[in-house]
Amino acid sequence: STIELGPPEFRAANAHTVAEALDILEGIFVSVGSKNEPDIKIRGIRQEKVLVLIDGVPLSTPYYGYVDLSQIPLENIAKIKVIKGPSSPLYGVNALGGVVNILTSPPRLEPATRAGMTLAEHNTHHYDLAHTQALGRFDFSISGSYRESQGFLLSPDFREELNEEGGKRENSDYKMSAFSWKLGLRTEEERSLALSFNYLDNEKGIPPHVRDSNPRYWRFPQWKRWNLALLGERRLGSRSSLRGRIFYDKYDNILKSYDDSTYTTQDKGYAFTSAYDDYGIGASFHPSFPWGDSNLLKAGLHFKKDVHREQDDLEQPWEEYRSTTYSLALENEFKPGKNLSLVLGVGYDFFDSEDKHASTPSLHLKVKSILDSNDLAWISFARRSRFPTLHQLYSTQSGNLNLEEERSYNYELGLEHCWSEKVKGSLTCFVNRVRDLIQRESRFDPYLNIARANFQGVEGKLRAKINRRFQATLGYTYLGAWEKTDAQKGKLPYTPEEEAFWRLSYSGDHGLSCHLTTSYAGKRYWYDNALENELDDYWLLNTRISQKLGKTGELFLSFNNLLDANYEEEEGFPQAGRTIWFGLRTEF
Repeated sequence: STIELGPPEFRAANAHTVAEALDILEGIFVSVGSKNEPDIKIRGIRQEKVLVLIDGVPLSTPYYGYVDLSQIPLENIAKIKVIKGPSSPLYGVNALGGVVNILTSPPRLEPATRAGMTLAEHNTHHYDLAHTQALGRFDFSISGSYRESQGFLLSPDFREELNEEGGKRENSDYKMSAFSWKLGLRTEEERSLALSFNYLDNEKGIPPHVRDSNPRYWRFPQWKRWNLALLGERRLGSRSSLRGRIFYDKYDNILKSYDDSTYTTQDKGYAFTSAYDDYGIGASFHPSFPWGDSNLLKAGLHFKKDVHREQDDLEQPWEEYRSTTYSLALENEFKPGKNLSLVLGVGYDFFDSEDKHASTPSLHLKVKSILDSNDLAWISFARRSRFPTLHQLYSTQSGNLNLEEERSYNYELGLEHCWSEKVKGSLTCFVNRVRDLIQRESRFDPYLNIARANFQGVEGKLRAKINRRFQATLGYTYLGAWEKTDAQKGKLPYTPEEEAFWRLSYSGDHGLSCHLTTSYAGKRYWYDNALENELDDYWLLNTRISQKLGKTGELFLSFNNLLDANYEEEEGFPQAGRTIWFGLRTEF
């Protein structure tokens, strides 16, 4: 189940960030909660257990093991590749629940400049500018964006709560800027080399829980990330190649806790100013070469060193923690005929810190068959794992140096069928069994390997070209997700049993296009002192209308949550009501 998304899908879904783009896929549910960060669940498995890459470079903070994907704009993204099912050991460590690979736009030989502007209520404005061209043997691209908002409006159906009056959501403002460049060298036809740089500088509020008697008054006055990577590829023959990545990834952020909703004073005992100074450095290499006429052998070598430095409050001492991960993998693809492919991959992952050393094997099996001109079937299995994060090992409140790695056994069976050139569908059945799940009873209790979790269900998708102007897409997911400890068994929190979406797209003869998208999230569960509660299901309706201006311009109007539904993805955190966006894009 590998899916690729590009700018046409981004625009159709009114997506502005990577998190919003992923939210349009079947089998993926995105929820926002206490830290105002999206939690991307792939088939129920949380983002911290999913490997996220940008141009093949791991994208995760050293301490918590994941990164806020709402901070990454889409302006310079060419494609997002998502592997929801069993993944290859070639991707490296910590891909227990899947892989998300974000690919930035490559430089172009012809000079081109792209600019865009998007506006919404409450002084919300997004601007972006990008330019690319060839300079002799060099390809060069540069881009930048700026996004700012005073916050979002809640639905009129929201009723006043203890910490929220309604109207504009409390503490929901943000300022986000991004800058990137890429310089590529064309040395010869069989070789390429590129140096890339990405920078993010964000400031945002964290809306409080609307019903909590002891709410958090938190803000991120600084959340910075910059990355420098050297990317290379060498063709060694018609089917042989060597790809490599060397990178440095830097994170600096400050979290402030305030006394009250004025967000001005820090005099009470629970107020603090916490600072993180993190970085990661690493490399990966991927040689591939054929042996015989039917086999292609690939290898993967990964290394990453993570360093976390934190200061719990001003004038407190800095603490430092380090870890190193390695991964070695081999995978062979055997094609006995043009309609059959057999893949076998094996690997070994290693973890090393000052107080803990661990290693674990990984395995991947896949059989894919083209049954006839209209049918494709596949079956696959993977054993993957995830090592404990530095936070789970060393947190002063919950750390536990005796934690073992989490292990998953992922199974998938899928079928694609084409009824005609205009109608195509797919059905996938999956089972993911996670063992030694790392959890804690509360944020004051230690992390333990106390749970087993099962994720099983089906995904279906149907795409139809009704005529030359209209296309329709229908997606549905059923997911049963539960966990079991020695003491109890229950459903996993904030994981809907059912999800569905339906999109109708129209393309006119004179540059007019329309997209109407309806999405549904079923009931979810949350827990209060081990007491199970239900969160209501909800429907959302989004639409986008655009008109081309000449050959390269576009004017558009979009509506998110058109019917102004009042809903919560996680308990106590209502989401935006109707949001109207107006924008203009051009390229020259």
